Amino acid sequence: DETPAPGGVGSPGKDGEEKSGDVAQQAVAEPRAWIESAPAQALQAELATMQLENLLETLHYNLGIECCQDLRFIEDAMLTDLHLPPVHQRKLLQLAALQKAAAEKDASPPSRGGPEEVAVAGTEQAAKKSPVVSEQAQQAQRILLEREQRKREQKKLEREQEVQKQAEQIQRMRHQQAERALEEERGQQRQEQDRRARDKENQQQAAASATRAAKGVGQCSVLHDYEAKAAHEVSLVAGDVVTLIRKHPSGWWEGIAPSGSKGWFPSTFVEDVGDAPPPPAKPASPAKPKAA
Repeated sequence: DETPAPGGVGSPGKDGEEKSGDVAQQAVAEPRAWIESAPAQALQAELATMQLENLLETLHYNLGIECCQDLRFIEDAMLTDLHLPPVHQRKLLQLAALQKAAAEKDASPPSRGGPEEVAVAGTEQAAKKSPVVSEQAQQAQRILLEREQRKREQKKLEREQEVQKQAEQIQRMRHQQAERALEEERGQQRQEQDRRARDKENQQQAAASATRAAKGVGQCSVLHDYEAKAAHEVSLVAGDVVTLIRKHPSGWWEGIAPSGSKGWFPSTFVEDVGDAPPPPAKPASPAKPKAA
């Protein structure tokens, strides 16, 4: 009889519960039966010599150790996944070495009689005394080998992923460097364009200033005489009319005197009379008298 699946229609009922309880009791009884067996008691006594009797169930359920002879198959790699303290691992390896030595000693034939008798006696003694490896121990060894193989494959995959990750990172760095170089080139081009625009604007402003200087922005009448005190100033004579070029907020104006001298002068010595008049037109030449 099989116990119904938990997700089936209806409930297992009383019979199903009893059967489930029997299965659970049987699962618990099997480990108890092994622990109370003679090989398990001998194994526990052997572990107790190294104060490792608490590892009996750990070795049995994880490595398949069922008797003292199975201890000789323990290796360092098998103990790694058990995460035991280093002192426990060292003691287990010592027990394994002792069991191996004992097995080799028991398997060696006695040195009595002739060569043929020694060979026959050795074969019989090895067949009689050599311990048989339990199927569970062999299965544990296969599981450990498969686990080590999976670990190697996992490490290989991790190395490949790390190499791929580094390659992608290098590719991203190169792409970023190319983008920065392109952005710097674009920035230099923008700076060159701005410089050219500023130079053009300055040239236009200079041309406009020269035009204004040539035409003048107005005229002013000199109220008092002024004697120039520096090379960039111009002397004024009361009553003269000066052509203005520009006015500075500091109170100094620039202009051209009737004598043609150009320079700065204080605005307090003149009076602004407005825009400069257009240049006078050339007088028309008199008509020649007609001949009689």
